[in-house]
Amino acid sequence: MTISERLKQMQSNQETYPLTLPNLDEEGNDLVVYFTKLTVREDERLRKKHPDFYKTMTEGDIPSFKAMVDLLIIKCKDEEGKPIFSQADEMFLSNQDIGYITTVCTKLIEKLFDFPDVETSQGN
Repeated sequence: MTISERLKQMQSNQETYPLTLPNLDEEGNDLVVYFTKLTVREDERLRKKHPDFYKTMTEGDIPSFKAMVDLLIIKCKDEEGKPIFSQADEMFLSNQDIGYITTVCTKLIEKLFDFPDVETSQGN
């Protein structure tokens, strides 16, 4: 097996996490979608649109709501791994209450990013 084949296999074996999107299934009930850890390609896309995204989070602040909307668009997939949102959905997500976006995206961010505790990393 080549390196490329092994990398592809590793990618297909990534752990998948569920994320509940309240009131978004066809009957208005909760919709469960899935996501994996952020890839280099997805990271690059996020950094291009939101250069201060990581800096904001590491400083203990919340990212912009626009950044959270873009993160949802990038990461949310169905059971088969197909994107739930298209770029055209950005307008509709951006018109949602910030509480909705924050609630959903916080759960996503907690799984995606494991920032070390500052006190722990400094040995305190």
